Amino acid sequence: MHSRFVSTLAVVGTALAGGLVPATAASASIRFDPAKGTGYVGRNDVQAPFRWSNAVLQARAAGITFSHSRSIEDVYSVVCGWDKPNGGRDHVTIVVTHPRLSTRVYLRSSVAYDASSVSSAEPRGRVVGFRLTGAVSGVSGTSVGPAVGAPCPEGRGQSGARTIDRVRLKSSTTISALTASYKGVDRDLRVTRS
Repeated sequence: MHSRFVSTLAVVGTALAGGLVPATAASASIRFDPAKGTGYVGRNDVQAPFRWSNAVLQARAAGITFSHSRSIEDVYSVVCGWDKPNGGRDHVTIVVTHPRLSTRVYLRSSVAYDASSVSSAEPRGRVVGFRLTGAVSGVSGTSVGPAVGAPCPEGRGQSGARTIDRVRLKSSTTISALTASYKGVDRDLRVTRS
């Protein structure tokens, strides 16, 4: 126990003196500013979702990429109507979830190493985390939600012309996710809903 405590203090002291981020349990939390695309992700925050050993993370660290996605999902109450064969109009109310906005920003990152752990097996030192230093590129898309007069969602209503007679927005949810990727495999590191 004593040697582990002293080792942790040595790593923390070396890291603070050298400007590195310490490899402690406290540093395992993610710090991320979505507006700037900057922050820090600790090694455990990447290692655990991928279920990698220390050696695998060490070998793959340089190939890990990061992205931030944001989407807005709207939930509507939609009244679909159709003409009855014998006259009049019939209605059914349905709930529709509509993906209004989707964005994904790819982030520039660099691997953070513990310089005090340099060895012949780990010439740069042990991976302690990843610095996120801003956006590289991005992609986004939007779509139009249900509108009065538009066709009803597929399979809703009865035979004949089915159109939307009324629409009411019930709720909107913004989903934000920080994701790590390695060779086409994505793992969400932090997901927030608001």
